[in-house]
Amino acid sequence: MATIFDLSENTAPDGTDRLYITDGTNDEGVQIANLLKGSGAEVPAAKITGTVATSNLPTIPHEKGGLEGDVSAYDGIVQISGGATSALSTVTHERGGLEADVSAYDGLVRIAGGSTSNLKSNFSASAAPTTSDDSGSGYVVGSRWIDTTNDKEYVCLDNTATAAVWTETTGGGGGGGLTVSQVVHSSYDTTVTHASTYGDTNLSASITVSAGSDVLIIAMQNIYAGALSWGDWRILRGATQIYEMQEFAIFNDDDSYSDVNTVSATWLDSSLSAGTYTYKTQVKKTYGQIYSNYGRSTITLIELS
Repeated sequence: MATIFDLSENTAPDGTDRLYITDGTNDEGVQIANLLKGSGAEVPAAKITGTVATSNLPTIPHEKGGLEGDVSAYDGIVQISGGATSALSTVTHERGGLEADVSAYDGLVRIAGGSTSNLKSNFSASAAPTTSDDSGSGYVVGSRWIDTTNDKEYVCLDNTATAAVWTETTGGGGGGGLTVSQVVHSSYDTTVTHASTYGDTNLSASITVSAGSDVLIIAMQNIYAGALSWGDWRILRGATQIYEMQEFAIFNDDDSYSDVNTVSATWLDSSLSAGTYTYKTQVKKTYGQIYSNYGRSTITLIELS
């Protein structure tokens, strides 16, 4: 195999532009048209003028990364399909796009049946949602509400105007059990005399709860019953009765001696709306003499969420 000793551009012996390969003794020339020639390695500036015609440029095929179309006026994404280049200004759902203008959306984007809609949410609330956080405020079923002050999350189950229903999603661990959010305790030890209609014992407590919470009520009432005396006892939320003990809840059938009864109950008041609730007890005399708080009576309210 021959060895190439020198590769250079020089003036050919016959005055033509040729590329010569020489071993120093024998010169072999290969004709290459339009060789630029200077006074050495330099290419004169006068030789680097004019415009290169695009018709002389090759086309890079698609499979080698080229585009045969002029994309200078395209606005969007370039699509190549069947060998043709086109502008893809709208990205369809199946390609990860949104056909709707979401610039005014506030919350999450929902795509259902090919339609894009706003799932309004509140990610920086300082309290739980109320019944007024409804359709009129832009909330829909499925909207999310994050109470960053109390570290709780809620989801909207019903967005009816002025009667929205939100439920807390941040329950305790261990299989979704309830969590104790707060405990309120109250007591009363002043005797109250009761008549044949229900009357307050003055034992009560109030609690402010989040939407969807339950309240566990634990009430214990000390009651004096005279000889041959009996009566009824109940628990109310506001003016609404939620629990009642009738038919000898308070009972003393001794015709000679009085008695002190302890009446108690544990009751779960479920799925409350956000707000403040007052629970109290009442007593009604059926026969004889009945006095409540004959000794200290207590009521405890526990919010479960």
